[in-house]
Amino acid sequence: MPAGWSREGVWRVVVVRFDTGVPEGSCSLLDGLGDPATAEVELGVPEGLPVLVGPDLSVDGRLSRFFLTFAPSSLATARTYASTLATFFGFLGRRGRSWDEATTEDVDAFRFWRLADPGNPGRITAASFNRDLAALNRFYRWAAGRGVVAASPVRVRKAAVGEGRFVDVPEGRVKGAKNSDVKWLTSRAFERWRDVGLCGYLADGRRDPSWRGRNDTRNRVFVDGLWGTGLRSQEWSSVLLSELPVAGPDRRRYYTGRVSAGVAKTRARSYWMPAGVLADLDAYVRLERRLAVHRAWDDGTYDRLRGLRVVTRVTQKRLTVSVRGRVETIPMAALDARQRRSLFRETAGGLEPLSLWLAETGEPMSHLSWAKAFDRANDRCARLGLDGLAAHPHMLRHSYALKMLLAAQRAYDLRLCSHLTPEELRDFRLTFGSPFDLVRHLLGHRDVQTTIGTYLEPVAGLSAEVFLNGDIDAEVSELLASVVASSDQVLDVAGSDW
Repeated sequence: MPAGWSREGVWRVVVVRFDTGVPEGSCSLLDGLGDPATAEVELGVPEGLPVLVGPDLSVDGRLSRFFLTFAPSSLATARTYASTLATFFGFLGRRGRSWDEATTEDVDAFRFWRLADPGNPGRITAASFNRDLAALNRFYRWAAGRGVVAASPVRVRKAAVGEGRFVDVPEGRVKGAKNSDVKWLTSRAFERWRDVGLCGYLADGRRDPSWRGRNDTRNRVFVDGLWGTGLRSQEWSSVLLSELPVAGPDRRRYYTGRVSAGVAKTRARSYWMPAGVLADLDAYVRLERRLAVHRAWDDGTYDRLRGLRVVTRVTQKRLTVSVRGRVETIPMAALDARQRRSLFRETAGGLEPLSLWLAETGEPMSHLSWAKAFDRANDRCARLGLDGLAAHPHMLRHSYALKMLLAAQRAYDLRLCSHLTPEELRDFRLTFGSPFDLVRHLLGHRDVQTTIGTYLEPVAGLSAEVFLNGDIDAEVSELLASVVASSDQVLDVAGSDW
């Protein structure tokens, strides 16, 4: 049994990882079976797939089949759902039931326990419970549809979503709950978190003499890229060297990149990278990344990796690879995150990964590894007294959306709308859209309501007021100050200097 695990009715979630091996002798059942990752790939098991482990350390294949219904780009949602199911199954166990015996009364009791039971120190918000209920509803609808359970224990009702259109929604949803409890970061809060958590500074701005970080440049540029582009962590962590924007002689402030359909959540799209981030990326590639590659050459790391594909030609839409002497052409859009990590190129010194982000060993990094980097940064900030200052990858995406909305609002009003009457302004926005539409495009959302309701909730009211009242003289920083003052979901730190 793994260290720290017990059998006291607790369900756990483990995640399929292809960048961590199983040492010979650590598990007699796996010895002699070869590389587990190879077998999982052959079976169609994607990296990042959650696996529920019962209190007796057993794995029920029926539960695993449910998570295989999620698209590779939605596995983060699958992992969130797995956490909810683990909590619910543990709750059922304390009531003497297994997960396939759940009743509507169990769901009602779970609702009370999660939201209001004084005996539960881990009570959650209404919005969080609504997400729990969505997970239970999806899982048990799937299970009932395949005969795994007789009927779903989640009661539903019909709700209108348009003229003549209705969908089933869980009855137990808490009305009036906020759509999102995600927090946003101001620029100075982000910089404080980054410098203290990832780059070895103390809370007062001095360099920590005990800091022994060896990947400061890589980590800093990675989070600066998330902050500056609004990309999702899986998208940014899967970029290849050949896909980086190329800086020209025109000294632009932003350069255009492209997210491939194979790693984008919805569809391929363009993104815009700040010139400063691109310059820092160049420094990372030439120095820290190059050292990691040389380290791998010295240690023979690449010689031990399985399934490598040597790329002989790359274009924007496809690449030519050699696999064990066989040459094939692959569309870029067909490559998922795992397949991208198998791409290498021949150099004068030996094979080199095409993946931009490398571990200290020189091996391509999984996007799952970055979650641990964020956790370590959050822990360090907490240890150094920066209570409440924490971040996760998607928070930086939300913060990018907030920043872009305020900048777009300022640009629209100053450059396009300052000479229009209120009636003309309304007509202009109906014809050409609003700053919310621009942010929707930058984030790659299909529906602007997702952009407004989830990513920009703390400023939706403020922005509407500014748009309607025509307050075009406010600076972006003043707008942000208004947001900070009116919303406890936006994290800031005192002072602009350390």
